[in-house]
Amino acid sequence: MKVLQLGKFYPIKGGVEKVMENLTGGLGRRGIQCDMLCAAYPMPDSPGRKYEIRLNDYARIIVVPTLANVAATMISPALILELRRLVKAEHYDIIHVHHPDPMAALALFLVPFHGKVVVHWHSDIVKQKALLRFFMPIQNWMLKRADRIVGTSPVYVAQSDHLSKWQFKTSYLPIGIDGLQTSPYRAASIKARFPGRKVVFSLGRAVAYKGFGYLISATALLPDDYVTVIGGEGPLLGQMKKQAADLGIQDRVFFPGFIPDSELPAWFGACDVFVLSSVMKTEAYAIVQLEAMSCSRPVISTHIEGSGVHWVNAHGESGIIVPTRDSRALADAIVEITSDSETYRKYCQGARERFDRMFTRGRMIDNCIGIYDYVLGKTPHTQQTMLALLRQALWNSGIDYAEFSSDPGLWRTVLNASASQSIYSLIYDVLPPSIPHDVMSAWQDHVGRIEYFNRLTERIVGVQENTWKGNGLDYALLKGISLSALYSNPRHRGCGDIDWYFSPEDWDKALEIARRNVGANIAVDSDGDISYFINGITVEHHRDWTSLSSRRSRRILGKPHIKDGRLSPTDTLIMLNAHILHHILTGSVGIKQFADLAVAYSRYMPEIDCNELAGLLERLSLAKWTALLHSVLVRLTGIRPELLPIAPQAPQRHTDRLFDMIMRDGSFGNGKRVRVAGIPGRVLLLIRYCPRECMARYLYLATGTIKKIVRFKKKN
Repeated sequence: MKVLQLGKFYPIKGGVEKVMENLTGGLGRRGIQCDMLCAAYPMPDSPGRKYEIRLNDYARIIVVPTLANVAATMISPALILELRRLVKAEHYDIIHVHHPDPMAALALFLVPFHGKVVVHWHSDIVKQKALLRFFMPIQNWMLKRADRIVGTSPVYVAQSDHLSKWQFKTSYLPIGIDGLQTSPYRAASIKARFPGRKVVFSLGRAVAYKGFGYLISATALLPDDYVTVIGGEGPLLGQMKKQAADLGIQDRVFFPGFIPDSELPAWFGACDVFVLSSVMKTEAYAIVQLEAMSCSRPVISTHIEGSGVHWVNAHGESGIIVPTRDSRALADAIVEITSDSETYRKYCQGARERFDRMFTRGRMIDNCIGIYDYVLGKTPHTQQTMLALLRQALWNSGIDYAEFSSDPGLWRTVLNASASQSIYSLIYDVLPPSIPHDVMSAWQDHVGRIEYFNRLTERIVGVQENTWKGNGLDYALLKGISLSALYSNPRHRGCGDIDWYFSPEDWDKALEIARRNVGANIAVDSDGDISYFINGITVEHHRDWTSLSSRRSRRILGKPHIKDGRLSPTDTLIMLNAHILHHILTGSVGIKQFADLAVAYSRYMPEIDCNELAGLLERLSLAKWTALLHSVLVRLTGIRPELLPIAPQAPQRHTDRLFDMIMRDGSFGNGKRVRVAGIPGRVLLLIRYCPRECMARYLYLATGTIKKIVRFKKKN
């Protein structure tokens, strides 16, 4: 793999350039050939020619001359020429362009490159809004050209207006640093300047977006045994000193000026808490928070809308998040963290643990390599990853976890995709350890809700089943919850409604019992089925157990074979087959329903006469449809074909078409409307494979629509 980091300038002046240098050197230390191409920052001693800096055997920085610095952009025609030369000579696999840098974007636009492009979105262009209008076409081209767009935090990526159109290919790469090594002796010497006092530390340029004025006002609200130290220089430093004097706290607010990097560990070691009081989105990440956490110091930061600052500092773990421009909230948070030793110890420990888990330089390099592997196709993409995990969950198929990327964006996409297919809880138990912590936390939250609703559903089913038995009813539990026991972890099979079937003889009696228990809140649909709620869970009573529309098919099947309130194995397989067909005919169906069918085949086929089941499907005119269904089932779940009663032998093009429908639409449409443009193709496909059921279903829908129109006209 050969990579070029493109953008910004050298020597390093800010966070973007530092990230570029760290990535270049870090990738080189991993044996990856990595160059960094940038423009020279105009300085009196600049050599005025191209020069190189060798970081290690695999990494170098290439610096080209700059004509001028205009609006924080290095105007450098030499950058374009050097990029053209390097692309031809080095044959890079990836160009990793760092934004905001209009010159780098322009160079990429003008130089033909056929490899992969990663755009690193450090921040929106905030200040030069007038110039942004001229740059916007190139920026939009760059975002369209990018194979992956990475931000520094999921918050910034999700809330940037410029990236809203490109969310499908976004990821994030948290900035990582080498932890600061504090010197107890030097820290103690600084602490000795403030005997008997708690030290609040802040650091940064004295400019408006840092919000230091609110921290100074907060200091006036703190008890006298607190002092605040604000390191750094800038145009507002004099105004800040005057504010402290006006508040009468000049002896409790100290301004040591510029603090060299070599002295920062001692200051972090001497302070009790670090405060980031910034008030504008210009503060997109704040690496200074990482430096504080690496020294086991709690962080108090502000919630800046659209910024990643409050994502870096986890509220209640590494520190406290407060509203912007709220001095009282800052003061209260400082007191809360430092009020007692146990609370303070918890925050100190949480800060260091979060840093070690998410923000080390090594973790940043790991995540970056994961992103590169992803765009180069060296790791499974979303669909492949999701299906590989499903097969592992169903069959313990044995997968190599080392092949999976650690790219947070990939796993966020896998989470969303598996949620749309209702299988995120099924695959939860087989997730690889490489998943980023914040994505895993979101996954755990989703699965926790599934487990809660399943426990609630189980209790309702138990109570109702005792009622049906006590009244001697002929009933069966259908679909969802009845299949949970087939899975290795039943409570991780997400269940929606509770579906009951009652024989015609017991229908009215079951309805009367439901009315006694839930009152008049019972809805009746066009099929005559009823539904009602118990503790927020939908319960449905069905007259038909198959979901088939063809009367002839229903007559062939007749009454179901029921034992202990459950359908027989054969009837269960017919029900699942028909249920999938019903939803594909009328909308969409998710992978979960295919997983249900796969585990049911695996469990029941040893008990069933395969020829008898195949013959029944033939009589129902569903044999051809079942061959198509099985072709997709094998592709989705990896079930062994020999377990299936009808061979999966549908043409590949039809299998691909149905597979694509399922992957696109998700579980029962996932709240989306089925695309009108896709309906004719769906009808033409299905009418080939199940003409009787297809015609019966669409005739039923057309008849229902006509009846609704007639009722509407009569009413009006």
